[in-house]
Amino acid sequence: MELRTLILATIKNQGQVKTADIVGLTGFSRAYAHRFLKKLADEGVIVLMGKANRAKYILPAKKDAVKAKPLMIRRIMTNKGLAEDKVLREIKEKSAIFHGVAGNVSSILDYSFTEMLNNAIEHSISEKIDVAIMRSTTDIRFTVADRGIGIFNNIMKTKRLGASIDAIQDLLKGKETTAPEAHSGEGIFFTSKIADLLTIKSFEKKLVFDNARQDIFVKDVKPVRGTTVDFVLGLKSKKKLVDLFAKYTDEDFQFSKTGVKVNLYSRLLTTCPDRRPAEFWWAWRNSRPLNLISRKLRPSGRPLPTRYSESGRLSTKTLNLSLRMQVKTFSS
Repeated sequence: MELRTLILATIKNQGQVKTADIVGLTGFSRAYAHRFLKKLADEGVIVLMGKANRAKYILPAKKDAVKAKPLMIRRIMTNKGLAEDKVLREIKEKSAIFHGVAGNVSSILDYSFTEMLNNAIEHSISEKIDVAIMRSTTDIRFTVADRGIGIFNNIMKTKRLGASIDAIQDLLKGKETTAPEAHSGEGIFFTSKIADLLTIKSFEKKLVFDNARQDIFVKDVKPVRGTTVDFVLGLKSKKKLVDLFAKYTDEDFQFSKTGVKVNLYSRLLTTCPDRRPAEFWWAWRNSRPLNLISRKLRPSGRPLPTRYSESGRLSTKTLNLSLRMQVKTFSS
């Protein structure tokens, strides 16, 4: 008999079960029996009563059914015939993550999760997709990860760009897509605007949308395969999707314009202080559409090894370039 079935049958017959009961019935070690019982409790199948030597497990009462469901779900799925809406529906049915969540927060999570999962399903070329979603006392967060081509590499390949930072530049415009016949690449844009925090990590870059600070940061990371998207939204958020759509779409609900503020991350310049960082080169090379807050250069065109900020303060060995980019895009 399967261990899970045995445990449930024992509880139905006796009204409860203890770790020692399972050890006696199966011969499994106490540690293994304890781990299995704890797993069922975490899933909300059974409920733990008491502690230490008095610990026992019972079936949840009907009124406790929702409370007993887990607040964290993880699925590693084969990317074949996947449908993002069905995945989300299963998560809602098998967890208490969305229970009692405000309507505006639930709508944002529905939109953002399905958009990010759809991107992985349709564009990652990954055999497996790993999703995890959890609820804490203050927020709900989810992760969508794949082991495919990687979002920045995909844009570079399709658009024939020379570096991942160029792909990020196009992605920030909000209109970027590698499959124009399917959509206009608006999912990432709107998700990045509505999240409290959204990070996209792929290959050697990590793009961070920090809406609490109203900034976007690009960081170097250890090269990784595929793409990992992390999303965070507070349970008390007052944001509404309808307001976001109204701000960035025209009267026909066509995506129309974006406004992006970027803070390119600080880098220590200890080994080669005269070397132009790739991020500064990207901004400097594309400076025509950008309003640089500060662009202090040596006669050779290389940046000074100082920190530039809106306040005008300077510090040695670091470089922080702030810029403002206004991009006007038109629907096709």
